[in-house]
Amino acid sequence: MSSQSVAAPTTVASLTKKLEESTSLPSHSDNPSPPKKMKTQSKPKLTTSIQFDITNKSALSDLSKRYNPPQPPPGESTAPTKKSTYFEKLDVATRLELDHGTQHIIDVQPDLRFPLQYFMYNVAEEYPDLTTKAHPYVSIFTLIAYQQLMLNAYLLVCDLHARETASYFAQSYKNDALKSDFLSRLLSCYIPPDLELLINNLAPTYDPQRRLQVYVPSLAAYDFLTDYGRSVPPSMFILAHHLLASSRTNAEPETILRTFYATTILEIGNTTYTPSNFLGGYFDRLQRPTNHSNWLNSRFEKIFNPVIGRALVQRPTLAKTRMHVQHYPAADQVNPYDLLLCYSETNLEKILEVRCVQLSKVRS
Repeated sequence: MSSQSVAAPTTVASLTKKLEESTSLPSHSDNPSPPKKMKTQSKPKLTTSIQFDITNKSALSDLSKRYNPPQPPPGESTAPTKKSTYFEKLDVATRLELDHGTQHIIDVQPDLRFPLQYFMYNVAEEYPDLTTKAHPYVSIFTLIAYQQLMLNAYLLVCDLHARETASYFAQSYKNDALKSDFLSRLLSCYIPPDLELLINNLAPTYDPQRRLQVYVPSLAAYDFLTDYGRSVPPSMFILAHHLLASSRTNAEPETILRTFYATTILEIGNTTYTPSNFLGGYFDRLQRPTNHSNWLNSRFEKIFNPVIGRALVQRPTLAKTRMHVQHYPAADQVNPYDLLLCYSETNLEKILEVRCVQLSKVRS
């Protein structure tokens, strides 16, 4: 049999000896063994994809270009051809929702000097063709006053019925029996075609997109001191008719004209107003020739002067129509409908019987 080596058994003494050998310090012999170097871990190197070469200027230039904002291409840019479809999709015409609220009223007050010029021109053209011999209260001046009354009555009707609430000035024509009857008589009068054309262009209207915003022709916003000069009382022309009927046949036309300009037709407090204040005529109470010519009184005198000569010859056929002067305590108490309809209890009968009934018969 072959002999086999057998490892010595491990004992406590052998383990102790190995431990002492591993912990023993190196000896200071003549040939000491060199100390073993300890291995240190090296840090990982950081790498980047960009190579910085400060000596290469072109590389730096290329690097800066990489981070510059993009530049627009050369040449003119073309505008987009696609249009917005916002309003098409909004479809205001069919999809607009109207809310219910309080009516917003814009009172449109016309400058009544221009309708007056319109009336003077039309009446002067039509008067020679009218038959007036059987109507002593009819003259070219009362016909002008008649159209003024009809237009002013129309403004009153718009105030009463086109507005959601009638104005303070128009309320009395609802509540007062005499005024209500007076208005109903005015509404039964004849409307000439020329006046009808004017009224149709002054009709109340509203914005189709804003149905609660209503434009109403009326005198609801009237203020005497603000609108002074832009509204002419019809009583001025009724006065002209009265002077033609009451003047002597040998009177000078210039004297009659000066008397007309200086006659009082309105009193407010202690202030008197004459036709000269509304037409820009003779401002001097002594009737001296201080006429201030303007487009309105020039048109009036073109009618007045030729009529005087014919009227003095026909004077027996004309009836006197003396109107009482309208009086107001203060300017802020002037009711424009009373003023421009010549309304007063003393003048009521003449207005109803003379100006409306007989004039409507002549024009119809």
